[in-house]
Amino acid sequence: MKIGIVGAGDCSVLDRSLEYIAVDNGLCCLLSQHIEPKFIVGDFDSLEDRSLIDKYQAIALPQVKNDTDLHVALQEAIARGYSTIYLYGVTGGRLDHFLSVLNLLYRYSNYNIIIKDDQNLIYYGNDCFNTLENTGYKYFSLFSFEDNLVTVNNAKYPLVDYLLTIGDTLCVSNEPLDGVVEIVSSKGLYIILSNDKKGLLASC
Repeated sequence: MKIGIVGAGDCSVLDRSLEYIAVDNGLCCLLSQHIEPKFIVGDFDSLEDRSLIDKYQAIALPQVKNDTDLHVALQEAIARGYSTIYLYGVTGGRLDHFLSVLNLLYRYSNYNIIIKDDQNLIYYGNDCFNTLENTGYKYFSLFSFEDNLVTVNNAKYPLVDYLLTIGDTLCVSNEPLDGVVEIVSSKGLYIILSNDKKGLLASC
C-alpha cells in the first residue's frame, strides 16, 4: 500500500492519487491543495490555526520527545501496513531536519521510502541492483554510508567496481545515456535523481 507524508515545506508536486498524513504545519500545505489528510501527527508548534486540530484524527505529541514528528508519522504509516511512503515538504528549511530524514531512509531501508520535491527524487536503494529508466531527471548521484563497490553501466561516467566510501563525491551529477542505467552495488546506497532549477542563475 502507498501513502504520502507531508511536512511544512513546499508541497507543489503532490500526487493527488495518494492518501496523505500531515505532519504539523504540513496540514496547511495539504489544505492549500484542497486535500484532506487521513490523519495528522505532531506537536503542532508550527501550526498557526490550532483549531484545525479538532477537525481531524490527530496523534498529538509533546514538544519534548526523542523522535521527530516526521519519524512518528513514518512509524505510524508502517504500523498501518503502508510499505511505499512518499515524503513531501521535507527538503527545504533546516538542514538538520533534512539530514535526519536521510537517516530515516537508511534506518527503514526495508521499506520503499521516497523523498520528492519539485527538483529531486531521493531514495535508499537497499537492493544491490537498481535500474533507472526514463525517469524524467537529467542527473543521478550516488552516496553511501559505508564502503561500497559500485558499478554503473550505460551512463555518461561509467564505473566498474569503484570503491565508493563515506565522504566520496565522485558519483555526483552523472547522466544517463539512452536506455536503462544499471547500478550494481555491494551494499545499499542513496540514489538522488535531479534536474536543474530554471531561473536560479544570475545573468551577467
